[in-house]
Amino acid sequence: MQAARLACLLDPTSQVDELHEFDLCFCVDLIIAANATMQVKLVWATSLNGYSSSSIDDMLQCQKDVLTSCETFFGCKKCSLRSDYVVLVISMCRELVNGVKALEVITSPESSQGLLRPHHQNSSKAKLEAGGWRLDDDDEIEIIRHLIQVRKTKLRKLIGQLEHTVSTNHPSYAWIVTNLRKSLDEKLGSTALQAEDIMDLNG
Repeated sequence: MQAARLACLLDPTSQVDELHEFDLCFCVDLIIAANATMQVKLVWATSLNGYSSSSIDDMLQCQKDVLTSCETFFGCKKCSLRSDYVVLVISMCRELVNGVKALEVITSPESSQGLLRPHHQNSSKAKLEAGGWRLDDDDEIEIIRHLIQVRKTKLRKLIGQLEHTVSTNHPSYAWIVTNLRKSLDEKLGSTALQAEDIMDLNG
């Protein structure tokens, strides 16, 4: 019976608390994998002049994966006590602030819509679809801007969790998280979406 339940829990959809019943935890594997992808697609893909060779789709998906992995990490009381893991999450949040800001600049009214996707993705086949509807460029930009706001809101919540974890268990890191909060406010503003304003776009 227990073996069958263990096999079931190994499914990726299993809850962190359930896995901990068997002293299993994959939250660190998740953040390491998400960080590796972020370094390749968001950091290494950005040239010295600030232009990223990654598509908007890749950037959005990468940011979503990083946010999800960090949220899972903070749901693990055991791993979030490890200072080395917390340092990794702090570094990931710093990159997220820069990445979300880059997306915000790309999708600003002053930017050319042609920058939204690489040329090979600008065909009609690359159009974004939502609920079976194919969206035009204006609709797509509006949805992307909304997803950016969702990421800003989640990132702000994530930094709040970092502040709590650091103040409780790792006070020597409080200064860097404080600077991270300031960087977030300076680059992305101090406002965030309210929960009821967030559309369910699987962002």
